[in-house]
Amino acid sequence: MKIQDKDIPSMFQRKACWAVLTGLALLVVVALVCGFLFGVGSLFVALGYTPAVSRKPDPASMYHIAEKWGVSPAEITLVGDSLFDARCAENAGTGLVLVGWGYAADPAALRAWPAPVCETMEELTGCLLTD
Repeated sequence: MKIQDKDIPSMFQRKACWAVLTGLALLVVVALVCGFLFGVGSLFVALGYTPAVSRKPDPASMYHIAEKWGVSPAEITLVGDSLFDARCAENAGTGLVLVGWGYAADPAALRAWPAPVCETMEELTGCLLTD
């Protein structure tokens, strides 16, 4: 599934904090993601690979995001496309919603994990808005 530009604004119109956590180099993340999501402001955190923060599934990166937002990990929902993401959420004690598209997506493997697997942006939005 390719996410269309028109799908993104409805996700960010919600009153929520957003972050991108990826294994890509931090400078790449900042250049690509922050440029794309310009205007989200202080509610947005971009965290890519640096030697100072362990990679997923180590929970250190999620703890970093929680600290930046001033919330507990339990108040965060990680949206991921891989079992590394699922294990990171489990290790950090965050919520988890998986998507069946993305760089590492293996929908069959993801469905074995005890979390919702969304196939569309509409499904993802619905999962994120559910209390």
